[in-house]
Parts: sequence; structure tokens; C-alpha cells
Amino acid sequence: MPPPPPRRSSSRKGSMADMPTELLDQLKTLEELFTVDQAKLKKIVDHFIKELEKVERMLHLSRSHEDRVRLELEAEQQKGGVHWKAQKLDKSESTDRSADDGNQDREIERGSETSIPEQAADKVREHQAQPKPIGAAAQKGESSPPLLKQPNQDTGQKTGVR
Repeated sequence: MPPPPPRRSSSRKGSMADMPTELLDQLKTLEELFTVDQAKLKKIVDHFIKELEKVERMLHLSRSHEDRVRLELEAEQQKGGVHWKAQKLDKSESTDRSADDGNQDREIERGSETSIPEQAADKVREHQAQPKPIGAAAQKGESSPPLLKQPNQDTGQKTGVR
């Protein structure tokens, strides 16, 4: 049997023919894994559309005067996260949360389209300004002192870092 013909050298530097067969096989396997057929793509798109509709229903903010939405921030102290909570209210319902559970400090007051984002930003800043327990103080349930001193009430300037 005659020997196989010698491989032609590729005219392009770094072509696929220059790669080892193992690497070519791995590339082919990866291509098969990441190739999405029409049916799988339709499932992905349908799932994405359902999730979008769910979010739209949850965060739908009506601009009419009859419908009102109460927005509030819920802070998870254990995880350190902040989450939005939107609740659509009927005409008869009150936006006053103090009658419900006494957590009026977490409520974002009802306001105009431009004031609600400002109020939300204020609530986030308040949440971030609360001292978090660190080290041994966390085990004892104590809170640690803030790292930066608060602005000086007389001059409005920061007094420095501890």
C-alpha cells in the first residue's frame, strides 16, 4: 500500500487544517451543544415573553388619576439587598401604610412622576447609610460605628475619616 500523500501546507497562516484533530473534535462537539434548533429557540423566546409579561403586570404603573400604585423598598437585613415592591391600589384604598403595620418610614410617599424616583433614591441612600454589623459585633448582635463621620451640622462639611 502506498504511503498517504503528504499534507498540503495551508496558504493561510493559522487555518483550521493546522489544528490538532482532538481540538477539531472538541470544537465540533461544542458547536453541536451550542447550536439551537428552531423548536428550542421558540421555547426560549416563549419563556422570555412570559417572564416579560409577568414583570410588566407586576410593575405596571398606570398614569391615570383613578389608579394609584404604592411603591416601597424592602430591605433584607440578612442578605443586605434592597427590593422594589409595587402594589396597585383601588380608588378606595389608602396609601397610608402606618395603619397597616407601622412601617411608615419604609414607605415611599405618593407623588408626581418626577418626585417618585427622587424619593426612591432617598430611601436607598438611607438604607445604605445604616451601619452594618462587622466581625465580633455581628456575633453579639451589635452594630458597628459608621466608617465616615456624618457631615458637620454647623458648616455642612465632612469632618474626616475615622
